[in-house]
Amino acid sequence: MSNTADRRRQLTEKGQTMFEEQCEKLKGAMDKKWKEVEDVLIDSGSCGRDFKKVREVERDLNLKFKDFCVVSGDYKKFLERKNTDESHKLLKECDRFMNQCFSIVKKTSEELKATKFELLENLSHVSSSSSLKRAIAETEKAKLLLIKREGELLKQKTEIDVNLNIVRQEQKIANVEAEADSSEDEVGEDANLPTETVNREQFTSDFVLHNTNPPEAATHQSVNWNNPMGSFMPPPVSHTPYAGHYIPPVSNNLPPPPVSHNPHAAHYLPPLNDNSPPVAQIPQGYNTCPSAITDFSKFLLRKDFLLTRFSNFDDRPETFSAWSASFRSIVQELGVTPFEEMDLLVKWLGPESSKFARTLRSANTHNPTLGVTRIWDRLHDRYGRPEMIESALKGKLDSFPNLTNKDSSKLYDLVDILTEIESAMSNPKCALLLSYFNSSTGVLPILSKLPTSIQDKWATQASGYKKRHCVPYPTFSFFVNFIREMCEIRNDPGLTCAVPVNTKNKPRFQSASTVTARKLEVSSTQKSDNERCPIHNTGHSLNECRGFRKKSLQDRQKFLRERKICFRCCSSQSHIAQDCSVNVKCEICGNSRHATVMHLDRRPQKSGSQSIHSERTSEDHGGEASQHNSGSVGTLCTKLCGNLISGRSCGKIILVDVFPTANPENQKRVYAVVDDQSNRSLISTTLLDQLAISGECEPYTLSSCSGVSTQYGRRVNGLCVKSFDGSDTLNLPELIECNSIPSSRHEIPTPDVAQAYPHLCHIASSIPPLDHEAKIELLIGRDIPQVHHVLDQVIGDKGQPFAQRLLFGWVIIGEVCIGQVHAPREVNVRKTQILNDGRCTTFPLCPYNISVKRTEDELFVRTPDDNKVGLSVEDKQFL
Repeated sequence: MSNTADRRRQLTEKGQTMFEEQCEKLKGAMDKKWKEVEDVLIDSGSCGRDFKKVREVERDLNLKFKDFCVVSGDYKKFLERKNTDESHKLLKECDRFMNQCFSIVKKTSEELKATKFELLENLSHVSSSSSLKRAIAETEKAKLLLIKREGELLKQKTEIDVNLNIVRQEQKIANVEAEADSSEDEVGEDANLPTETVNREQFTSDFVLHNTNPPEAATHQSVNWNNPMGSFMPPPVSHTPYAGHYIPPVSNNLPPPPVSHNPHAAHYLPPLNDNSPPVAQIPQGYNTCPSAITDFSKFLLRKDFLLTRFSNFDDRPETFSAWSASFRSIVQELGVTPFEEMDLLVKWLGPESSKFARTLRSANTHNPTLGVTRIWDRLHDRYGRPEMIESALKGKLDSFPNLTNKDSSKLYDLVDILTEIESAMSNPKCALLLSYFNSSTGVLPILSKLPTSIQDKWATQASGYKKRHCVPYPTFSFFVNFIREMCEIRNDPGLTCAVPVNTKNKPRFQSASTVTARKLEVSSTQKSDNERCPIHNTGHSLNECRGFRKKSLQDRQKFLRERKICFRCCSSQSHIAQDCSVNVKCEICGNSRHATVMHLDRRPQKSGSQSIHSERTSEDHGGEASQHNSGSVGTLCTKLCGNLISGRSCGKIILVDVFPTANPENQKRVYAVVDDQSNRSLISTTLLDQLAISGECEPYTLSSCSGVSTQYGRRVNGLCVKSFDGSDTLNLPELIECNSIPSSRHEIPTPDVAQAYPHLCHIASSIPPLDHEAKIELLIGRDIPQVHHVLDQVIGDKGQPFAQRLLFGWVIIGEVCIGQVHAPREVNVRKTQILNDGRCTTFPLCPYNISVKRTEDELFVRTPDDNKVGLSVEDKQFL
């Protein structure tokens, strides 16, 4: 067996000639591809500090080197098949050459990656400095607002002081006038003095009991915060009721008067002493006016600050504890009522949690206190359970990538996650669930994601800790402090060295000598190469070429890619689509993102267009004649199929509303295809333009039954989809722009389809009628699994369509033609793999399929019939 395997072939003279020709052909193709790789390697030295150019060179290098590997692989397979001495010699030379190429490309690729990381780090420093300046500007704006508020309060204080001065001056004037009046009365009525003796003690007691106002009204005034401005209004000036009724004591030099008094005597006003306090006293509250204004301004500022502290809940269990504590603190300081607290909960909860909060608020309007209690109980059940917090934290660790020595900045993200776990372990509710992090079971999975150098240092630290404290394993807090220390060391600019970049200029290959031709007769109307059609090489441009327009979209993209023509303007080879600044507009759909020649026509083919017919019997169509053999259509089929001779089949297509999360008013009603065979969700260009969403086009690979092709489209985040009745809303993941979404409107389920079948009649009212304005602009893949959940299902007899209730409504699946005699003219399928045993699968097959069998002699193979008696030679002859 070994001699047969090592036997070398001897080629004939003609075979040797063919071998040499084929070798030269494959070797030339391999050298050509390597020259393209060399051109990219030369360009990598001139990238400089341009991040986009570095990324473009890295992408070109990967593509060119991939093509080189494919061609060199073909060359090696050819040499291995020949199995001659010369082929083995050439094979060794090819392996040696490819190893050198691999090392060169690998080294250049690593240098490009290091340059990218360095540029990204510089950009992050610039963005952080700009963020700091922006924060300082916001702080200065806040100070300006406070200064304005303080100025307004000072104005109010000035007005109050002016009013107080006016009141004091009026009081002085009144005192002076009263003193003058009393002097005149004293001079004019000396002869009419009272002649009776007055009891001073009795008069004083009567005065105190009847005429004295309680001083508490003026001395114990408090600031009313519910009506703050009313507390600083000056009180009305009240005249003292006893100012004109006071009788002074009688002089001892006068003769004693009789006991009876004169009832007609005039009231005596005594002279007022300037040194005595004024009659109308100022309340003590005015002495504290400046401090009251300061307290009032602080109250207003604190109230505004409390309102800005509110934040939306993101429906994540790991953030519920912090959000609920902040929300309860703000509500307690504001002193809101239970009904107001319910309104605040509905406003600041997330998309999912606000649904049941809104329901509980509507059901408990008569008892707001009970409603608030039930909302908080539901929130604790949904987001506050320790198991949910543990699962969320574990999910963060599982999704964290493996780090290398170059990923020092990502250690900050790991420290944040570990600090969050450490804080959760201090909570008595979560301490038991997270206790496994204090053992090797919880630490080793985290440690496996770190570089080897950090793992070795942790082994040394952990071993020393175990010996010092005599414990089985260090605590999780010790591990967190160790990672935090490693993060500080690895990210300290003074302790890390920059990766050296090879700046040596590589020798450039000399290009072929140029040939200059001089033309004597030059036409004045000659057009440039960009204005000439590259297909026909005539006077019209590529945008005006009708032959190019007749090609399929994939062929047009392939032609532009081979000629290195811009995908957007289709007229220049000096730039690509993302750098194109030409103003283009499609004359068919009005889109400004592609030229008219790149428009994708979604209209169905007209009946007059050319079609291919085959000689097939009517049995192939279920007993009904084909379209070109019969001109009449029965009423049985037109009930659901209309004028479609090929029948009608319904799929998972539902009516939804799509809108941006930041602008819910800008919603568009479209049809969405629910496709579990697509791993990503897609969105059309038309819908993106209607939602006014812009972005850069990025390449992606589209795999379908027609093959694998590279497409360009935008990637969009921040969109929401809502059912047509508004009952369910869902946040969409990242969507990719694609114009290849199936858009057959005949597959949309309608109420008339459900009414045509007895087992589907009861769901006809749940299916919306056909919306002629809405188009199929969205494809929901299996990256949103909850959309594919079957909540209910209705099936019929064999061969009849069935219905499923999904998250956004009912859909009907299957052939819905009542006659069941149509063969579809258009087939929508997904890629399916067939295993060796005949079973279907959607997973790609392994190209290295190995079949193992015994190689010994078949004479000694054992079978189940070995112990049975066989026929003799005579019996066989007789039979």
